[in-house]
Amino acid sequence: MAITPDQVELVARRVADDLLTPLNKRDRDVDDRMTREAAAPVVYNASRDLMAAVAGNAALDEVLIDAKHSSGYSTAGFRGFKAKVLLLVATNHRLWYCRHDDGAIQQLQPVDYRSLTVTKKRISLTAPKLEGTTITCGGATAEWLTQLQSGRRVPAAWLQPEQSPRAAVATHGRPPSGWHPDPYRRYQLRYWDGARWSQHVSTNGVAAVDPLGP
Repeated sequence: MAITPDQVELVARRVADDLLTPLNKRDRDVDDRMTREAAAPVVYNASRDLMAAVAGNAALDEVLIDAKHSSGYSTAGFRGFKAKVLLLVATNHRLWYCRHDDGAIQQLQPVDYRSLTVTKKRISLTAPKLEGTTITCGGATAEWLTQLQSGRRVPAAWLQPEQSPRAAVATHGRPPSGWHPDPYRRYQLRYWDGARWSQHVSTNGVAAVDPLGP
């Protein structure tokens, strides 16, 4: 169950949308809004390039769990804008550290959760940095990574289909791709890939594999 094109698109749009809605109120004036709207397509393309690279290099049984990002842009004279995007892509197997800058992918590094060392900073003024297998980041990101290391690897809510399984069954006769209550009642959740129930399951936030047999 590889990372899907729809998920690549979803992450890229999420990064671009967040660029257009800055948390800092001082960055919400008209001029800043217009600049961000002009830069958003470049940030979107950079984010999409990173996610497509992850999808192309991920194992077939890697499941997308969540993604954190840091994005920005710089002017490139008459050529428009250059995107600066950092993605932390979490799958059920490992963390992907991805960085896009100066018009190209600069870093695409997977790190196994068991090998990852998380160094927490009291104040996070910069994006997370990876050196070898040690990542230095702010408190919220450090807590997120620690939870992933502990085995809490259930896909984030924003990755779930907007349509409820019950409504989808009534309309199409089968649920959409995603996590749903395990019909075999062996776990809390089981992943439906759009055609059949998979071996990927979860209970209380802990992911596992439960083969169904032929």
